[in-house]
This record gives sequence, C-alpha cells and structure tokens, in this order.
Amino acid sequence: RDEPGLITCFLHAPIEFRRAQISAREHISEEEAEKIILKIESKRKEFYEFYTTFKQWGHSTGYDICIDVSKFGIEKSAEFLLNYIELRK
Repeated sequence: RDEPGLITCFLHAPIEFRRAQISAREHISEEEAEKIILKIESKRKEFYEFYTTFKQWGHSTGYDICIDVSKFGIEKSAEFLLNYIELRK
C-alpha cells in the first residue's frame, strides 16, 4: 500500500456470471462452482480486512478502480484495466 504508483483494483461480477464461468472452465456443476466461489471469497475478504486499515472488502472507496467483469467479459475487462493502467502512468 505504500508503493509509489500502486494501482488498486477490484474485479467483481454477479454470482450467476461467476458460477457459469467456473462451471464451464472446471467442468463442474454450478452448485459446486458456487461452493468454491464462496469459500475463496471468504478467505480473500478475511485476508483483505486483516491487512488493510479501516477498509471494507469490495467497497469502492478502498480501490482506485472497480470493474464489473460481467459487463465486458473477461478479455475486454482485462483490456480495459490495462488501458486504465497506461493512462495512469
């Protein structure tokens, strides 16, 4: 957090989008995918809130940019983020 030029981003999407993506990628049911999502998300939230001061996981005030990946898809969201980073240089 004290690095000069650090850019913080939060990528998010509705649970339905994430379930479908993981289900297709891992060849598992959407129910299994959701269990994985919830488990990993819980660990990320715990890690984030432990190592940041007075910030809440997923709240926009804790990040430079937040992107809903379901709006553009994964590839276009990555492209969008790279463009953002270039503009910040």
